[in-house]
Amino acid sequence: MALSPDRIVTEALDLLAETGVDGLGMRPLAARLDVRPSALYFHVRDKQQLLDAMAARIHAASLADLELPAPGVTWDDWLAERARTLRRALLAHRDGARVFAGSDVRDAAGHRALELTLRTLTAAGFPPRAAARSYPALYHFTIGFVIEEQTRTGPAAEIDVARFPLAAAAVDDLFDPDPDVAFEAGLSVVMDGLRAQLAAHSPSRSPSVSR
Repeated sequence: MALSPDRIVTEALDLLAETGVDGLGMRPLAARLDVRPSALYFHVRDKQQLLDAMAARIHAASLADLELPAPGVTWDDWLAERARTLRRALLAHRDGARVFAGSDVRDAAGHRALELTLRTLTAAGFPPRAAARSYPALYHFTIGFVIEEQTRTGPAAEIDVARFPLAAAAVDDLFDPDPDVAFEAGLSVVMDGLRAQLAAHSPSRSPSVSR
């Protein structure tokens, strides 16, 4: 089969599943493809460009069928579902969030998603600058949460109850063993912050009806 950027990314994601991001490299990938490493450089400049291409593939999966909110869907429900969809796309790959973090995915699909997001937020009442500065909080929370989710191993360390009673009492909430529950709790905090931002820019609205 001829070597192509699409095939390289597919094989790189398969290699990622076996080795994790720390084992991903141009030489192991070339060996998997049964080509010399120099053949890869004809299609990808270096490992960072490879990671960018892998991140773009992951990102595209999170954007499938993305459209503006359907009638009756509130801006905040739409945005929260975007975060959940991104998390699922990252979790579909071992170390998916580490691959994604810091990668350049500024392609047409990403630009379209950003345009739809900003259009949704400004239609809800966010000034353009506030929309542009508020949305990344949700985006970065999601990526950071999944990095922790995919790298954390084992239960949380025991806390000395006598010295740190509040921390010991809160450990089950701080380190919830159910990542879905923990993600939704964090997501709720971020979304509450975004609603408060909207209320601050809309003095006539009360937070209770900002949705």
